[in-house]
Amino acid sequence: MSPTGEPVVDKRLPYFDLPDWVPDPFGQNDGGVATGSHADKRAKLGGQYKVEKALYFSTAGGVYLAEDTRTGRKVVVKEARPYTGVDFFANDAVSMRQREWEILNLLQDTGVVPRPLDLFWEWEHCFLVETHEEGRDIREILLKESPFVRISPRREDSERYYDIYRQLFLSFLEGLDVVHARGIVLGDLSANNLIITDDYDIRFLDLEGAFRIGVDKPTGLYTHGFRDPHRVIRGQQDFKDDLYTMGTLMTYMLFPVNAMANLRTDVYRGLVSKLVRDLGWPSEIAALITDLIGGKASYDDVRTVLQRKRKVRPPQFICGVTEDKLRRIVA
Repeated sequence: MSPTGEPVVDKRLPYFDLPDWVPDPFGQNDGGVATGSHADKRAKLGGQYKVEKALYFSTAGGVYLAEDTRTGRKVVVKEARPYTGVDFFANDAVSMRQREWEILNLLQDTGVVPRPLDLFWEWEHCFLVETHEEGRDIREILLKESPFVRISPRREDSERYYDIYRQLFLSFLEGLDVVHARGIVLGDLSANNLIITDDYDIRFLDLEGAFRIGVDKPTGLYTHGFRDPHRVIRGQQDFKDDLYTMGTLMTYMLFPVNAMANLRTDVYRGLVSKLVRDLGWPSEIAALITDLIGGKASYDDVRTVLQRKRKVRPPQFICGVTEDKLRRIVA
């Protein structure tokens, strides 16, 4: 709000920016140039990375899309501010970012995570630079392909989504298998930190919650609805937790109800079988999800179910309202 009472847009810019009526609290540099927004627009992080836009902000630091001015390539720059984002085990944003750098280097030849490019300090903040991964958000695929977003879905719609679903989570499993073979738990996985290629291969992003079994302390970083919070708090974290997350992501791709898990601990067990039945999919998908979340499914169990294509029945939730009729109702 301006001094005259006018609303002013809060610009989420990747550099320091002041409203017109606020004096720069940092004054000017030796050359008489303001050290605020005008200087920061021209600055390059690490003397090399020209920030183009902020992808998102958090207390722990921003994530930026930038250009590497030495190569001309797009990169992602991830910031970490000291003494922020402290978890149950005294990990802060900087220690988790530095660990992420180490783990990305251990996995850089696998093709399932971004390649680490640089780690540097600018002023008091730590920055990690990694390759910019092109692809789609898992939520985009859900909203575009799921039969649940159609008024009167056909068997062909459900069968296509079933094939996409199987292919996507087979890729997820193979990536997980590679990471676990290196002794690494990914930890904080959710719908927000996966990128999907055009061939429905999965890449894992944002590995600040990852840790090496027997080497690192676990982290308390997790997304509600995608981890068992009791195991996180107790520090009882291992490979099974990533398989648990796989079960929650498989549920999310059926219908994104994960946030309700904080209110109803039985949400997965009670709802998954109904969703699978409504889609006309084989019941073994629901059983697999239940076993993953219950800690009973192995890699081979998952692989067997997802590799085996079953017959898909017509969806059972057809509402009986045609698109023309719905348009007349809305009009």
